[in-house]
Order: sequence, then C-alpha cells, then structure tokens
Amino acid sequence: MTAFAFEASRLQPRVRKATLADAEGMARISVDTWKLTYGGILPKDYLARMRRTAQETQRRRMMADADTAHFVAEDQTTGQPVGFASAGPARGAVGDATAEIYELYVQNGFQRRGLGQKLVQASGAWLAGRGHEGMIIWVLADNPN
Repeated sequence: MTAFAFEASRLQPRVRKATLADAEGMARISVDTWKLTYGGILPKDYLARMRRTAQETQRRRMMADADTAHFVAEDQTTGQPVGFASAGPARGAVGDATAEIYELYVQNGFQRRGLGQKLVQASGAWLAGRGHEGMIIWVLADNPN
C-alpha cells in the first residue's frame, strides 16, 4: 500500500475539531484520496485538474459556516491531519435524516484503522448536540472504500 504524504505512524491518530490551520492538510487529503480512490472511476482529466489551492479555499469557505462542523484525525507523530470529516444540515430530504456528513476522507496509509468511524462518531455527536436526528452520507457506488 502506498502512502501519499506520510507513512503510517504506530500511534493512533487523535480526532479533534478542525481549525483554519488544518485547511491546507484537509485539502491535501481531499486531492490525494480523490486521485487514488477515483482513478479509473472518474475521468483522468477531471482528476488531473484538481488543485490543492482550490480545495483549501473551499475548506476555508465551508469552515466559516457556523452550521457546519469539521473534524480532523491528527497524526500524533507529525501533528498533521491524516483524515477529516465535514458535517451539517442535510442538503436534501432522505427519510428522517436531518443531518449529513458532507465529506469523509482518510489518507492512504491510515485507512482501515477505525479513523473513519471515529470521525463519523465525532460528527454525529456534534450534530446530535445541535438537535439533529439521523444523518446521511453519499458515496459513489464504485467507491472501493
């Protein structure tokens, strides 16, 4: 398994609320995981056009919205984000769900270690604290993860 930005540490990353200082790392994770996961699923030219700077700008804009929450899994060795989740009100009605996890990405090399579950739990606790009942997450049908 190839790690993009960091080799997997032996210490379990900790999940915490994201800050604006995490936007760059979140953008790196987003671009890297899209290119790795969706290569062969999405058009190559689409993936080739993805830029970290554009993703970082998008993260900062999303983080300015008080109705959303963002959590990172932080590698305890490097202090860098290795996964993240973004959540808030559901963007469309699906059953009784009033909330949605908009993004959930874990850097290659840190997958299959329970980080996604911890990020979902942190997001769910925040959403429940805001009165939401039930949450949804959309994924591409061909996503192997």
